[in-house]
Amino acid sequence: MLTIHPLRSNHSQHFHLFQPEPYVKVEISNSVAAEKGLKDQDYVRVWNDRGEIHGTVSILKAAHPGTVNIDEGLSARLGGSVNQLTSSRESDNGLGSTLYDCLVNIEKVEKE
Repeated sequence: MLTIHPLRSNHSQHFHLFQPEPYVKVEISNSVAAEKGLKDQDYVRVWNDRGEIHGTVSILKAAHPGTVNIDEGLSARLGGSVNQLTSSRESDNGLGSTLYDCLVNIEKVEKE
């Protein structure tokens, strides 16, 4: 899973200004969509051993196979913070965060 900074935000402090209210968009590659039987606008659960969040699928036609992207910065009240899925380990390269080392599962679920 990738956690990219969204284009039009500064983390979570400005989401109250957006209309309509933002939601967790789970961007996936064609290969993930085919493997999991998912289509655009499906509501999904994304999880691993650290936590889970829910969001709406958007299929990226040109994404690298196996890719899942959820933009960072959304608060838990909007479907879950991606930080629930990422590790608190330090990388072996400069003692930074492990931004690109996050394995997740994904499945379609009914919207609550």
